[in-house]
Amino acid sequence: MISPQKARLQTIKFSSFSSLKPDYYFIQGYFMGLACSPELIVPSLWMEDLFGDIVLDNEEQMQAVLQIYTSQMDDVMEMKIKLPAKCVLSKTDFKSSLSPESALPSWCLGMIKSLNFIDVQLLSARHKDDLLVIKETLTAFTSIKNAKHIFSKQNDDYELAGHRMKRLLTTLIADFIHEMRFAGEDEGAQEEESKVDEQAFREITQIIMHQSDDNACRLLEEMISFQAAQLGPDFEKNNLGQMWLNPEIRPYMVLRARRAQINFEKGLIDPAIKELQELIELNPNDNQANRYPLVNYLIIKQRWSEVEGLLNLYEERSTFMLAAQALMLFAQSGDSKESKQIKRQLKKSNKHLEKYLTGQSKIPKQVPQAYQSGDKSEALTYINLAGKETWRAVDGALFWLRRK
Repeated sequence: MISPQKARLQTIKFSSFSSLKPDYYFIQGYFMGLACSPELIVPSLWMEDLFGDIVLDNEEQMQAVLQIYTSQMDDVMEMKIKLPAKCVLSKTDFKSSLSPESALPSWCLGMIKSLNFIDVQLLSARHKDDLLVIKETLTAFTSIKNAKHIFSKQNDDYELAGHRMKRLLTTLIADFIHEMRFAGEDEGAQEEESKVDEQAFREITQIIMHQSDDNACRLLEEMISFQAAQLGPDFEKNNLGQMWLNPEIRPYMVLRARRAQINFEKGLIDPAIKELQELIELNPNDNQANRYPLVNYLIIKQRWSEVEGLLNLYEERSTFMLAAQALMLFAQSGDSKESKQIKRQLKKSNKHLEKYLTGQSKIPKQVPQAYQSGDKSEALTYINLAGKETWRAVDGALFWLRRK
């Protein structure tokens, strides 16, 4: 086996001698699409489809291509779904990220091409819909024209919708692969039987997620217990560290995060902290962003060593974590050089946050469903995660925030 770097160079050379000459990102996207197929596509089929006529039959280069293909299949089997590092969607130059020569459009075009191997006639109605969704999402990232057309249907601000969907892309692909390759095939026999249960589940979930009275809390506990029983006695141990990668476990994770939120609202902050800490232990990647309410709850309880531990664990410069770091430093060392430096970074990160925290701007009743970095929506999301309570818990913090 050759090194990944050499395999990449040899694959690029191999492609240059073929008639179709796909670039390296197209090839990687193509292999991801092959990994989605419920049936194995043999190399003799996909080689010609991907490269066309191969002029030079170089054994080392051929082996490099197969090594990259095998590595991609292995990653998928372990549910390590990721895009190449170059497949970015710029926040400052959205258009250039989707230009023909950029990595992201090429990767998506490659994946779309290999998805055509999937025989639609053999799919269930549900899987046909899944395939259409994944293809439309990928198509949106193939050009600025397609992005405007597809993302404008989701949001007037197509760039905002595009960035949101880009963040969700690997999760969407992981879900699709799981459904196509690993989920049970015998859906038809159970479809009619489960319709009533699914409808009841949705209705109960709506109550739980939007109400916090005694009835909603009782339903929440019942649903968590039901989900745990359905998943089996060892599901946490068997999925430890990657809970979010299993779509069947996600409702359980969401319900537990909701329980933490309700406990906080009831003043039961320590149980809320314990719940969120356990969720992060189960899924350290923290796809749910449980670290944001958790760090605020820890600050409210003045548990500074745990605040510092969480900041060190994620080491991110988001508004949420900058606010936590600023409060921790102010609580520990007052108006020091270090605390003032982080405060300046916080204000630069989101200019709206200070106004909402100090009452200079009125907080709307409607909570945003999504947010964009630096936007009002981000500041309001922070406020909704106990932001005001967090700053009020540190004596003098709000007055300090307003000072230059």
